[in-house]
Amino acid sequence: MTPVLTPGILQAGAAAIAALDRAALHARLDRDGWALLPALFDAPAIAALLACAPPQGAGSAAGVFAPLRAALYAQLAPLANAWAQALQTGWRYPASAPAGVPPDIRLDLVEAGHARPLTQHEPAPDVFPLQLVVLLSDPKRDFAGGELVLTEQRPRMQSRPIVIPLRQGDAALIPTAHRPCRGAHGFYRASLRQAISPVRAGRRVGLALLP
Repeated sequence: MTPVLTPGILQAGAAAIAALDRAALHARLDRDGWALLPALFDAPAIAALLACAPPQGAGSAAGVFAPLRAALYAQLAPLANAWAQALQTGWRYPASAPAGVPPDIRLDLVEAGHARPLTQHEPAPDVFPLQLVVLLSDPKRDFAGGELVLTEQRPRMQSRPIVIPLRQGDAALIPTAHRPCRGAHGFYRASLRQAISPVRAGRRVGLALLP
């Protein structure tokens, strides 16, 4: 029987996000620019999401992601507003996910011999400054290569590469485009881009959720 996305299949992940220590999570994101959430998705959720491939599958079931999105948004909205204030964008995000605005959900398939180039979201008032990325494939069994790579560019400094180690079911919170970094004279803007390194064998399947 083919696994299917049903209401409640992502409830465990939503509960795990809601239970996170918010202060510690925000401190990690402020310090490092990303945060690892180990084993966020359990085996039933992974199987159901993998059954959604090709990429349009997850987006067509946006309602299933509502609990996960709500928990994620509630945890991150205060930090999003603190970042907006530090960067003086003039943007203000509501305390909860806006009703009637669907999240951006994508399943990303990368086959052997392919990669994803460095990219970032275009900053805009309706683009949340953080996104959740999840690895659905098993790097020990399903594919080789395919690491999640971030580059961070700070003013007058060389780009800083970051390789985020992910196992099957692990998630990471990463910026969509920019984040504030504190310097000697206040905050400055760091620009971040993300990529998937070349997949050497197999097929890598990941999920991205922009709340």
